[in-house]
Amino acid sequence: MEKNPFSLRKNLTSRKGLKASNGGTPMLKKMNPEEYVEAWNNNAMRHFDDGDYEWICDQIPKYNNVLEIGCGSGYSTLVLLLHNHKVLSVECNKEAIQTTKKLAIENGYEAEIAARSIDFEMCDAWLWNIDAVGNRESIIQVVNQLQIDLILLCNPGGNLDSNLRMYEVKLLKQYGFSQDEINQYYMQGAIHLLHKFSIIDAAADIAIKSDKPLFIVERGSRNQVGEMLDQIKSDTHMRKVFDAFREIRCEPEGGIKLGDADGKKIDKMFWGAGMFFPM
Repeated sequence: MEKNPFSLRKNLTSRKGLKASNGGTPMLKKMNPEEYVEAWNNNAMRHFDDGDYEWICDQIPKYNNVLEIGCGSGYSTLVLLLHNHKVLSVECNKEAIQTTKKLAIENGYEAEIAARSIDFEMCDAWLWNIDAVGNRESIIQVVNQLQIDLILLCNPGGNLDSNLRMYEVKLLKQYGFSQDEINQYYMQGAIHLLHKFSIIDAAADIAIKSDKPLFIVERGSRNQVGEMLDQIKSDTHMRKVFDAFREIRCEPEGGIKLGDADGKKIDKMFWGAGMFFPM
């Protein structure tokens, strides 16, 4: 099979494998694993069709082996493969793992679910059902074993379960969030923001301890993306995470327009990114 992003975009066999959801961003309501993947797929197919994941790959051509934190419904993983990267994707949602494996295989790639042994000589993509927030040391060991070149964190967030929430509350308190602040986020339905913080924290910890660059990608308005990346360097809590990094900002000229859940176009939506290197 020809492995070309533009031809595959027209011929993907899995485009209809998951029906589009009418919902918006997956993390804004409580969902089971299947519902989360279905909702995320609604966004991911548009990002794939519009070339947004290709823009990400255009920023990282020299990094061969990539640790992807979160595979979603598999389209970001597929585009990494299309650009000749070897991929280890860590994901706590079993349904997302299975969906990503199916998508990769249907498009001509070898993909396996990680068990005991992980080796890039054996396949193109390894999919590891593990929570990055609570299992950093295990992931660091594999990063070093596989000679990972880059850690990629794209649009961090996700759907929390009760066990992960308990772990994150403990983590957030370590970084100075008070119980009142955490409760306020819960009451406002904005717990996904705390989850975003926790995932960024985990990715940074893995990058620093394994001495690998970290590429963080965020989407939204230009101001939202800029504020998010600036917050990483200046926020009271985030500063503790990123003191050990230097940064290069990567922003495309203009904005990449993205589709919303109803298929309409939203003006001035934007992908921006920061590349962080351990000191």
